[in-house]
Amino acid sequence: MVLLIWTAITLLTTIERALNRIFGARESRGLWRRILLYWSVLTLGPVLLSVAIYFGQRAIGIIEGMPVVSVLVSGVGWLGPIVVEIFLLGALYKLMPNTKVSFRAALAGAAVAIPLWLIVKWAFGLYVQMVVRKASLYGALGAIPLFLMWLNFSWLIFLFGAVLAHTVVNLSNLQMAEQAARIVLGPSELLAAAMAVGQPYSKGMGPVTFDQMREQLNLPDLTVQKLLDRLEKIGIVCPVDTDEAACYVLARPAERIGILEIMELGDEEAEGAAKMVYEQEIRDLVKRFKVQAREALGNVTLAKVITN
Repeated sequence: MVLLIWTAITLLTTIERALNRIFGARESRGLWRRILLYWSVLTLGPVLLSVAIYFGQRAIGIIEGMPVVSVLVSGVGWLGPIVVEIFLLGALYKLMPNTKVSFRAALAGAAVAIPLWLIVKWAFGLYVQMVVRKASLYGALGAIPLFLMWLNFSWLIFLFGAVLAHTVVNLSNLQMAEQAARIVLGPSELLAAAMAVGQPYSKGMGPVTFDQMREQLNLPDLTVQKLLDRLEKIGIVCPVDTDEAACYVLARPAERIGILEIMELGDEEAEGAAKMVYEQEIRDLVKRFKVQAREALGNVTLAKVITN
């Protein structure tokens, strides 16, 4: 019993990590939320499935007593189990990732994954029926690697459905993702990100969520995440663990964060792009200007910029 529970929890953990990576969840759930989710899947899932099967059988029994309706339903009655499986897989795609997933997109991914899985299942069953049941030793031995291949294909189909659901969710954001790849993160963008985190925090409003950052900066998700990662790397901001969403605060008081520290971080990528475009004379002039800017901003802190 303990081994069975451990196996189920390990499988659910693997599924959650895979879906978090596919749907771009920035971090996993807390321990208690994960325990509650796993308990719901392991206990309520079979209960809901049993209830759906029970009421489905009752409905079929009632329909069989109606001559006209029974003729119509008999032709499409086989769709019932498939629809139930699509809804269950769609619910898994929606609930398991630690991010918001549209149920419509989850159902779209499940609607493709379930038929593919049924085809693979049918092929494996056909092999068992035609070869293994004939008491052939080689046929029985061949069922073992084929079964492992079926498990592998089932997992790949599950992941493919999740990728398709994620694509449906982010279909409108694909163009923004392409734009994000072309954006050069200069000093202005990094300073804006630091101010977006520091301003609410200095007013006692607490951590800033990722969604709030995206709305304030008006940049694609990938660009905002890249800004936060670079600021976190040098100790300007740090993520905080909350149950609702990914949040960020200043890693140290704003009075101890120099503007130059942020500006020089942005210069690294900007200078790399400039070396490929500007001529030497222009680069020297820009470098001279930056020296003067550093002298002017030497004592300016993030707190002073936010206050002003």
